[in-house]
Amino acid sequence: MTAPLTQDGRLEDGSSAPIPGAGTSGSGGLDVVIYRQGGVQEGNVFTSFLRAASAVALGGTLVVDASLVGGMAHTGGNLGTVDLTSVTLTSYVNQENFFVGSFSFDNLVVDDGTTLYRVKQIIGFLGVFLDSMTTQGMSFNFGNDSPDNLLVYNGALAMTLTATVPGILLPVGGSFALTTYFGVLGQPGSAQPVVQCQGIVYFTCFDGSIIDPSSIGSTVGTTVQESYDSSCPQVTFPGVLGTFSPFRIDLAQWALPSDFVAADLGSLAGEAMQGQMNFTPDLCPPAGSPVWWNGSRWVGPSLFGEAIGQAPGAAPLAGLGATGTATLEAGSNDTAGVVTLTPGGAGIAAGNQAEVSFTTALGNAPRAVVLFQANLNAAVLQGANAGGLYVAHVTGGGFELASGTALTGGDPYVFSYVVVP
Repeated sequence: MTAPLTQDGRLEDGSSAPIPGAGTSGSGGLDVVIYRQGGVQEGNVFTSFLRAASAVALGGTLVVDASLVGGMAHTGGNLGTVDLTSVTLTSYVNQENFFVGSFSFDNLVVDDGTTLYRVKQIIGFLGVFLDSMTTQGMSFNFGNDSPDNLLVYNGALAMTLTATVPGILLPVGGSFALTTYFGVLGQPGSAQPVVQCQGIVYFTCFDGSIIDPSSIGSTVGTTVQESYDSSCPQVTFPGVLGTFSPFRIDLAQWALPSDFVAADLGSLAGEAMQGQMNFTPDLCPPAGSPVWWNGSRWVGPSLFGEAIGQAPGAAPLAGLGATGTATLEAGSNDTAGVVTLTPGGAGIAAGNQAEVSFTTALGNAPRAVVLFQANLNAAVLQGANAGGLYVAHVTGGGFELASGTALTGGDPYVFSYVVVP
């Protein structure tokens, strides 16, 4: 194990002797404190959790080293409320060994009778277990005007299997925010929820977080607003009485390009992160409609389903003749568009006229492709006794257009289409 981190401060016995060569934190406490149960007091290393908590500065970091007690350190019981306002709890083991291939958790049990107040975040492979039996293991500012947010990032927050009361009690009329990134909340088999809510819980999970459904509960009508991204399945909390509202959030605001883009989206495909929302003036009217990058294509709202930000392809088939053309009007996409067929040269005949290929193949063939006449030639053709243009073949990759009669060379036939997924 490497030497402990050093900071300016006071020794555990209360003397004012500074630690040589160290700096001073803004509040007079220690920016970094190590709680090493079973270890030896030296510098900023404390063997008493209460003294470690008392030594850490506002906004500082309390590092838990449980390596000497089998990976499971304890706060000690009946310490009352321990003020950890703005303090980060993290693991010592993986600070030391993360880049040498050794991955393990330090764990901290908050024993009954001890309540950690206003912890800012649990990060860096630290597991915090609340052994609440008579008192809550954690408490926060639950005011509606500025409720606290607890972040669990690469860490875990759960109840012990012996807990008999919830770990965090949100009072009537209160609010609380809980966010997880690569986090674990709750554990199977626990009889008590991590959060027992009687107010409003704003719960957000990102990046593959693992959430036990019993981790949030209530006994009275309450409100839970869950937000989750595509890496986390929606979690239904069966113990919640009241209003439960899930929201899918797949926005990566931190990624380039900016959330507001008035340019050709095709040129941005190599930069956009999956799920990132942008706005474009040339897709899905009205201008400024939102579109999302799904990893391979731009998708956005439309009447019947997804609209694709790049135009599909159109190609003439044998019935249009040797020099016939099939073109798509600007703004056409996989959901809807306008196709113009112009026969030309030798070989104009009834039968297959053109093929429209989707930008990205669909998983299943559309249920229908609906055609509408968009110019006089198209209307006359559809009224011919021999039969007009029709959709001859539909697959997940596109559709073919055929005619029951030969078209007139040089005349444009314009049709609009709508694809029903």
